[in-house]
Amino acid sequence: MTEHKKRNKILQNIAIVLGLLILIEAVALLRLYRNVAGYQKYWQQVAKEQKKPDDFVYLALGDSAAQGLGASHPDKGYVGLIAKDVSSQTGKSVRVINISKSGARVKDVIKDQIPKIKELTKDHKPDLVTIEIGGNDVATLDEA
Repeated sequence: MTEHKKRNKILQNIAIVLGLLILIEAVALLRLYRNVAGYQKYWQQVAKEQKKPDDFVYLALGDSAAQGLGASHPDKGYVGLIAKDVSSQTGKSVRVINISKSGARVKDVIKDQIPKIKELTKDHKPDLVTIEIGGNDVATLDEA
């Protein structure tokens, strides 16, 4: 095999590998996109579940990290883990009100999430509030 043919074969193999990597990344992004809506829907459903007067109320604000994106299930993210730990430590059931939103920035928490707190917690003030925000602000500094 000539040197030219060897180089062409190597370039073909590199192109195939790059194509496969791009395909794998596209599938991963599609799965992530589907998870965004599914994770938010999960937390909306959790918030609608039967409330008990003696529940420990946990309010979570923020972005996709608070949604649990990246975890295998929404309750495997930090909000779900905190809720589980609080329940274990207090012996109470934990009512999670997670109003975070994937892609949110600090201005979104101030404009959209904080105004919802009063209405969502009118029957019981939160016992615990977490706010995780800022990653999207850093990623979009040029748009600030």
